[in-house]
Amino acid sequence: MQRHLVGLILIFSILFSKGGIAQSDSLFYWDKPAAKKLILAEGVVAVVSLSALSFIWYNELQTPFHFFNDGNEWGSMDKLGHFTGAAWATEWNVSLMQQAGIPAKKARLYAASATMGFLSFVEVLDGFSPKYGASVYDMVANASGTAFGLAHSAGYLKKWEIKFSFTQTPYAQYRPNLLGDNLAERWLKDYNGQTYWLSYFPTEKWSWLGISVGYGIDGYTGAKSNPIGTGNFTRSSQWYLSPDIRLSHLFKKGTKLRQYLRYLDFIKVPLPGLMLNNGKVQFKGLVY
Repeated sequence: MQRHLVGLILIFSILFSKGGIAQSDSLFYWDKPAAKKLILAEGVVAVVSLSALSFIWYNELQTPFHFFNDGNEWGSMDKLGHFTGAAWATEWNVSLMQQAGIPAKKARLYAASATMGFLSFVEVLDGFSPKYGASVYDMVANASGTAFGLAHSAGYLKKWEIKFSFTQTPYAQYRPNLLGDNLAERWLKDYNGQTYWLSYFPTEKWSWLGISVGYGIDGYTGAKSNPIGTGNFTRSSQWYLSPDIRLSHLFKKGTKLRQYLRYLDFIKVPLPGLMLNNGKVQFKGLVY
């Protein structure tokens, strides 16, 4: 019951904030049809996303709001997830707002506010959950990712990209409630299958071709240690080195295809590479 009550409060908060926007045409460009549609669409996406998260991730909210120190859990993969999600959400939002006719500076301001607002709501849900708790580390990762997205959208760090990839692992079957019971849950909850990448594209002439360093974990069935009965796996960190392709830059500036493919540039393209695991370097036909 508490979970649904908090969910309703969050939903009404979002709707009322959109209603407030309608009262300030000059500030939020509500008089522009494209901007109006975008704002309404984002309100719907926020409500649907929060509702989905409440059912996929959280049990009944039973505890008073509290903080939790999770700085040494899951090999910091969850923090990389917060950073990456915040960075791309901010940049996508800036792009959509500019396309809707909102000037660049205000688009960045609104995008950052929307990203941090949404992620703060998620942190509130964590704070009421008996299994989790609000995390200062999460909030720092959210803010850092938002800052990266703002800098990138403003033309700084344009040679750098933050990327993500996922593959299914055998570990979720041992703790399906924690690591996911199906593919829709596992890409979000099974950190063993996630890899986060930092790609660098050095030349303007071949701006589509770069080099990427990736980080992931393996053998984790628990946050700090593997519980008895969940498999005798060796917990390890994995590092990758691989070429990368920025799909949008395969096409000329200003073309629609380049503009649309920009929304897929967060995905690491599968290519050959090297993996460092437990001090051993291996060549892999495809890394992603």
